[in-house]
Amino acid sequence: MRFLGIDYGHKRIGLAISDPSAALAFPYEVLQVNDTTPGRIADICKKELVNGIVMGESKNFKGQENTIMKEARLFAEMLKVLTDLPVSFEPEIMSTIQAERLQGRADQQKKTIDASAAAVVLQSFLDRHMMGNGADMAIEED
Repeated sequence: MRFLGIDYGHKRIGLAISDPSAALAFPYEVLQVNDTTPGRIADICKKELVNGIVMGESKNFKGQENTIMKEARLFAEMLKVLTDLPVSFEPEIMSTIQAERLQGRADQQKKTIDASAAAVVLQSFLDRHMMGNGADMAIEED
């Protein structure tokens, strides 16, 4: 099973992809948000033989959804229609800060930080859902 991770933002969307065994997540690409972004993600899902999509669920420290979540949920619904794949949300807290710690903060690396944040979210999902060799992993639709 292969999963696509998404770190959703107003200006940029970070993408990560799992290995075919769904054990490890890797930064994939950063897309600028525009009208073609959903179609581009659908194309990536086809090309990479993705079985499910995992998006970061952004909440504040009180556990309440951040303002971006309304937009992210609409985007998730659009992706479900375009890809015919299940979309699940994985709680994310400070994924960008975690990615910066792992990747560093050099100017050239800032261009890829959103993809690294998506990898942090996706790896969290994979770690929580791995059972044995991953054969029992299933994505939960929201």
